[in-house]
Amino acid sequence: MLINAIILSNTKTVKYHDMVNRCIDTMISSTPNHTFKVFLFESNHEAKANGWTFNQPEVETIVPDEAFNFNRFYNLGLEKCTAEYVLLLNNDLIFEEGSVDKMVEAFAIDPELWSVSPWEPKTHKTHKASANLIYGYTIIRYICGWALMVKKDLFNIIGPYDERFVFWYQDNDYSENLKKHGIKHALVRDAVVHHLGSVSHKTIPKGQAWDFKQGLRQLFIDKWKTKKDESKSLF
Repeated sequence: MLINAIILSNTKTVKYHDMVNRCIDTMISSTPNHTFKVFLFESNHEAKANGWTFNQPEVETIVPDEAFNFNRFYNLGLEKCTAEYVLLLNNDLIFEEGSVDKMVEAFAIDPELWSVSPWEPKTHKTHKASANLIYGYTIIRYICGWALMVKKDLFNIIGPYDERFVFWYQDNDYSENLKKHGIKHALVRDAVVHHLGSVSHKTIPKGQAWDFKQGLRQLFIDKWKTKKDESKSLF
């Protein structure tokens, strides 16, 4: 079965390039049961000239001629997707063997599922749940924005990503949309993907991060009429 994946990258160093390559390679090698078509959105227009390219035949690199916008690039990627299932991924991930298979199996176990996240050992080490499919909407505890697998038709129900959330709070907005439409999401206990953590945050210009984040937080509060900061883990 074909699976689409959308990955956003801003490749500015060899180390960063190697990290993204590892994400792609471990995803592909995690399963012999599926094939992949990856849409990689590269924000560094000089990456190719520097030799920082991704040469796997499964990867199509797209260099948008516009400012970085997390949700905008995801929407552009979704327009290209043709597979039933789509992986929406950060580029700082390491897939364990069988992780993709286990996420696909979750949809067969519960046909009412539309969205899943894999288990992240460091993040979820204090999670006490013993079931394999753990349902919920809380950011980080259940919805891990760094790695989602969804049925592509989900966006026919909830609409496209809100492009006003250009970086932070897109996960929170996604969670609220799932709740609004009564759509089931689960954390998959036996699908293990390691997240290196906040590597992409370092691409935000120094001194701009705080104001940028606070502005998006206020947008989230205004949109959903809540003062509760749902970005915090509720462990």
